[in-house]
Amino acid sequence: MLRIWILTLTVIVLVGCGQSTSKPSNTVETPPILVGPVTRDQLVAEPYGNWFGPAYEQFNVDSALVSQLRAVIKDIDILIFFGTWCGDSRREVPKLYHIFDALNVLEERINLVGMDRNKKTPDELERGLDIRRVPTIIFYADGVELGRIIERPVTTLMEDMQASLLPEDKSAGQLGR
Repeated sequence: MLRIWILTLTVIVLVGCGQSTSKPSNTVETPPILVGPVTRDQLVAEPYGNWFGPAYEQFNVDSALVSQLRAVIKDIDILIFFGTWCGDSRREVPKLYHIFDALNVLEERINLVGMDRNKKTPDELERGLDIRRVPTIIFYADGVELGRIIERPVTTLMEDMQASLLPEDKSAGQLGR
């Protein structure tokens, strides 16, 4: 009896896994996935603004960390790989922009790169950067990587930024999953 039950369960799982859930190639995904260089203006506009705006507004910046980070962030370049399709990106990228606004980060210091579901870009902007999860936020000073936050912060975004930009232990620069 147990063998019949296991066999039946196996058949159900295999049949269910074999069914295609992909869309026909002539359909367009809604909303479209932004791939390649992306601007903040694109994210605040619809259809992305419906998740960007509320997440931005609901986030509270840690004012105690603002003063510590503001002094060092002005010379930092920030590279963000994310996916408009990704829940973690939808949660963290608006928060990052709220933090960047509080820190007065210049827009030209932020490079935002949208990725497809395979974490690729048409121009291979991810080449050599070991991007496995999104969002991945990489901090650079004079072209040298200082640290990164991968997928979600270990503690909070601001505390993880502090650990990357003001590390007590320079070996602790990669944070996240």
